[in-house]
Amino acid sequence: DALQTWRDDIRMAETFSDEQRKKLFFVSWWCLISLSDARYNAASFLNDAAGTVENDARVFLQEAASIYGNEAKLLGNVFSTGNAFFGPRSGKSIEDWTAPVREREQEILTEIEKSDKSATAKIDKALAVLT
Repeated sequence: DALQTWRDDIRMAETFSDEQRKKLFFVSWWCLISLSDARYNAASFLNDAAGTVENDARVFLQEAASIYGNEAKLLGNVFSTGNAFFGPRSGKSIEDWTAPVREREQEILTEIEKSDKSATAKIDKALAVLT
């Protein structure tokens, strides 16, 4: 739900006041950094956890870890290309946060949302095997 709400806020940015847009511009960058860090650490955690279980549960956790690892790479690429989710160090301002940029951001969040659903399904399967 949070990703959908975030994506909707970006989609509706033009309807917000200047003050609200400035806050969303900053918060989106900050949240993406947090999301990237969370996905990187989720991949590491799940890989470690996979080493403590056997058979199907291990496979499901490794698959979930791979999904989160791919998300972390995607988000890292966003930062390295600097074509979305501009932050203070990007050298870009809110004036650079154009409709096409916001569309890219929405697409990225949609991709992450789909990927998250796949990862959580794998974790659910691992838990089902273990219980």
